[in-house]
Order: sequence, then structure tokens, then C-alpha cells
Amino acid sequence: MESILGIATLVGLVLLVIGYLLIVFAGFRHHTMTGIIAMIPVLNILIIPSTWHRASAGFIIGTVGLVIATIGWLLGGSSYFYQHFSIPKPAPQQQTTSQYTQPSAGPLPNDEKATSKEEKPADEQQNPLSNRPIGAIIPLPDKPLYKLIYKDADRNELKQLIGEYIRITDKKKLRYEGKLENIKGEKISLKAGINTADFKLSDIAQIEKIVKTDQD
Repeated sequence: MESILGIATLVGLVLLVIGYLLIVFAGFRHHTMTGIIAMIPVLNILIIPSTWHRASAGFIIGTVGLVIATIGWLLGGSSYFYQHFSIPKPAPQQQTTSQYTQPSAGPLPNDEKATSKEEKPADEQQNPLSNRPIGAIIPLPDKPLYKLIYKDADRNELKQLIGEYIRITDKKKLRYEGKLENIKGEKISLKAGINTADFKLSDIAQIEKIVKTDQD
């Protein structure tokens, strides 16, 4: 059956080629430009109406050949061509399946037992001391070693305190804390976070700096 379908497909292809050549020949008989267009497959259909009296036979033969070749190919003629004309047949897509062999529950041979006992992880073989404690953990003291407190500062110390955290109290008893940024004449700039504020020295009642003292 495959050979019959293969022969039918081959006959259809021959008829298709004959029809194509007849259309090209009819196109050149009509005009050179028409013949050039007739040589282009599919596009040559455009010249059929103007050259029908000459290209009708080729069009009919080509159409019949195309139908026969298509039907024969779809019904199994392709296998005939794959076998007799050394055409590589597309391989079906295969789903890769992973095979897993469950280990037997029986006892291992002596060699395998010895191997399983002697084998160690690669990290442990390369660095046998990696999993061992380096030394005893030193506990932290129960109380802090020192504490930070605010202590009164003199106005003459302000230049030395630039870049340090200070606390000022104005004459309205309002307190402000921040880093001393700059001193400009009778004003100081205090930065807290992303905000910077200027204060007049005449409005400041008290200036305090941070000092470190030992914890009692």
C-alpha cells in the first residue's frame, strides 16, 4: 500500500512540475515580463487570467498534480520516499525519563560496608578541623564597662567639639541634641538626622558634651 501511495505522490509531483513548465512557457509566449513572473511559484497565479487561453492546460495539470501529491503524501506516501530516496525521517520527540533504582534491603558485602564506613564528606576530608571548636566561648560581662553622659561644656570648647554630639538648652528651657556642624560668628549649626538648624549663642543657656565614664 505504501508503494502505491508513494508512486501516486511521485506522479502528482511530476504533473505539478509539468503544469509549472507549461505556465512558464505560456507566460513567455505572451510577454517577457509575464514569463519572468510565471517563473515565480505562487506569484505566477497572477498571470493566469491574462494568459488563460495558453496557460489553462498547465494550470489544470498542475492543480491535479498538487492534489494527487498532497493526498498521497498525507496517506502514507512519505514513508515510501523516506525508505527509497534516503530522506532523513524526523525523529519523534522522546520524553526523557529518569530511572531510579531502589537499593536492595539486603546486607551489603564486606567491601561495600568498609567503603561506606570509611567514606567522609569532601569538606570534612579536605579540612578535618572545620567542624571542631576553635576555643571556649568567652562570656560577656554582666555590666557595661563604661557609660556615656552629658557634661557641661564651656563656650570656648565649641571649636574642639565640631563633629561631636552635643546638647544645648535655650533660654526657654528647650533642649536640642545633634552633631555640631559649624560655628559662624555668633551662630552654631546643629545637625540631627538630615535636618540642620542654626542657633544664636545669645539664645543658648547651657551647652553639654558627651563624656565617657567608667561604670561603677
